[in-house]
Amino acid sequence: MSEQYNNYNNYDEENQYQDEPNALVKTTGYSESNSNSNFKVVVRIRPPLDREYQNGKFTSTVKLTNNNKQITIYEYYYMKMGSNFNPAVNKEDDPSTYTMHTFSFDRIYSPESSQEDVYDCTAKHSVESILEGYNSTILAYGQTGTGKTYTMEGFKFNINDPQRGIIPRSMEDIFKFIENSKNSQTTFMVRASY
Repeated sequence: MSEQYNNYNNYDEENQYQDEPNALVKTTGYSESNSNSNFKVVVRIRPPLDREYQNGKFTSTVKLTNNNKQITIYEYYYMKMGSNFNPAVNKEDDPSTYTMHTFSFDRIYSPESSQEDVYDCTAKHSVESILEGYNSTILAYGQTGTGKTYTMEGFKFNINDPQRGIIPRSMEDIFKFIENSKNSQTTFMVRASY
């Protein structure tokens, strides 16, 4: 793993830290993006629940950019529009029916993203850092019903099930690493909090 210390003032235009004078940041070779940051904020959009369908259709109120780093949320004025308002029809046509809020993140996972994608692109880097001796935290945050438990645990714990979450996949990688350790003199102590 390559380590370096960068002065924020020396970052190029792709990095967004130029406004913090003389601050140092430790960066590693595990960065998925060009930001050279050990701290990442990702968002996962859960699939719609059955109760969110109306007449068999679900109208999304979010739009992702092609690079999965920016999300626009449409907030509709249902009260003004009455019960006949259909966001699927009116969303782009009449800006007076909604306001838009756009946010940027290191990565946004769509409802179609698999558990494997989320683990491989976000959490696996933290697990690899742990195996090199660094501390790591993966924090799931959000309101009730947004999919935190599903993302972290999954709903099935069979080792071959694709619905396994971040925690079972992390433990699998850690114990595979220990099992494949070539040095028989090495001892391992594994502690986890959840």
